[in-house]
Amino acid sequence: TYTTQRNRHRRITDMAFCTLFDANYTAQGLALLRSIYRHHGAASVVVVLAMDNDTAGRIRGVGVGATPIVVTLDQMPPLYHQRAAGRSVAERCWMATPFLCDWTYETYGSATYLDADCFLFARIPYLDKAECQIVPHNLDKIHHKRLAHNGTYNVGYIHFGHCKSSRSALNCWLYRTVSWRESPEQPRFNDQLFLEDWPKKFDAVVLKDPGLNIAPYNQLQRDVKETETGTTVDGHPLLMYHFHEWEVGDDGKPARGGYALQWAAKHYIYKRYEQEIGACIAPMT
Repeated sequence: TYTTQRNRHRRITDMAFCTLFDANYTAQGLALLRSIYRHHGAASVVVVLAMDNDTAGRIRGVGVGATPIVVTLDQMPPLYHQRAAGRSVAERCWMATPFLCDWTYETYGSATYLDADCFLFARIPYLDKAECQIVPHNLDKIHHKRLAHNGTYNVGYIHFGHCKSSRSALNCWLYRTVSWRESPEQPRFNDQLFLEDWPKKFDAVVLKDPGLNIAPYNQLQRDVKETETGTTVDGHPLLMYHFHEWEVGDDGKPARGGYALQWAAKHYIYKRYEQEIGACIAPMT
């Protein structure tokens, strides 16, 4: 078995979030934490794997609405360190993700993984389900040729509810991660491809809510509007946006990546996120 620990539940909860980031993603990571506590409450369990020492210190030193649980790389099992040795920073993060989810699941009985560059605009209503949940990329047509190799599903949101299918899917993810070897078919590590058979093999539920995991690579096909009750996507509340490729530029200004963005996304989504990022950066400067 590839799980890192067994039968150590502190308490069973369907509100156990987890994420990971290093110093380069601190602002995005802190913004995500603030959004989780804002919409799911300060009682939510939020586990953060700090990929370096500077990040661990910043998480503890900046207020985000409550106190997240900070896990360090020293707490990852030897198997992770063996497989991550010699890998790029991105690959080490990708390889750490299932280990972090396993740590969270075995401690709290569930795990909802969110990429650090995601941000919640509302409460996610699906987390009380005892099931495994994944989300599709839903690529805009203009991005299919360039990005289709990344697979059908996006790792940015994965929910492992308290059930056998979740535990089995997580075991499979761990196994595939530690067993991966370079090959002509997969010359680079791509953890998203490990999710391709989850709906059939583990009954993973594919969430098709247009307001969940909207991203720069799929927003052109969406009808984004601002209403009296908030931002909507195809008539559904905006729940979570994945700010893929967003970063703080060398000049200190927001850099939104190379994607063409519709006007509504720029004004109703990105501007709000960048205000939040500013609030996170201010205490660190």
